[in-house]
Amino acid sequence: MTALTITATTTAEAQIFTLAGVLDTDTLGEYHDAIYRALRRSPSPTLVVLDLSALGFVSAAGGRALHSFAADLRRTGIDLHLVVDRESFLSRILDLLDAEQRFVRFSTLEEATTRAD
Repeated sequence: MTALTITATTTAEAQIFTLAGVLDTDTLGEYHDAIYRALRRSPSPTLVVLDLSALGFVSAAGGRALHSFAADLRRTGIDLHLVVDRESFLSRILDLLDAEQRFVRFSTLEEATTRAD
């Protein structure tokens, strides 16, 4: 059994989601429900930050879910910033998934919430 922990935080700058554990087919429902439910509850943010620095594994299905979420936000005019170590396996996966360079990536949460695209 895989585990995923999602923590949602709202700041003046952004709606922040910190993901820890595993994002795969077993946890996709939890990911989708938690993130979309939180976005519906809060006033519409102009910036969403996904802190992925504590993810230990992302399957192909998890990568597609991230890509789909980014597309959903783009359609509504909400910016998405990802926090991911540039030397991590996840960064390399994002390179493969994101040929159009749509993911805006930062190394720290502070950078992701204070820097523009």
